[in-house]
Amino acid sequence: MDLGSILIGLAVLILVGAFVLRPVLQPAPSGPPPGSRRLSELQAERDRILDLLRDMDLDSTMGKLLPEDYRVQREALAMRGAMVLRQIDESGGSAQEPPQPSAALDPEAELEAAVRRLRSRQPDGKAPGQFCGKCGAGLQADDRFCANCGEPVPAAEASR
Repeated sequence: MDLGSILIGLAVLILVGAFVLRPVLQPAPSGPPPGSRRLSELQAERDRILDLLRDMDLDSTMGKLLPEDYRVQREALAMRGAMVLRQIDESGGSAQEPPQPSAALDPEAELEAAVRRLRSRQPDGKAPGQFCGKCGAGLQADDRFCANCGEPVPAAEASR
């Protein structure tokens, strides 16, 4: 063996030794921040509660739950959800969720406006107080003619 082969073998041996000993000599990784596990648990609990609420709403709509049972169970879940959301806010917020785009600056005002719009409509989709002057049939807000008798709707009634 010549000197070049010995040096190459020695270099390979040093590299293999460094590769094998690297995990032992490096400091242990710090891991996730201390509160991130708790935050993840809270977010999972929030998601579970939202799924339960969605399922419960569907069951109530389909008639699988009695109205009084639905009300009691929904209130309990809503209270638990509020408590979980409060804990998420206290622990640093939802850093893992992407920010949701807001359609309006004040979501409560937008919600109130939607409720007002829905309350101003009758269940069948007709605007309150609009009836045909000839036959008395209900009129839709954008009707120009009565769907029942064909009578033209006066402009004052149509714009109401």
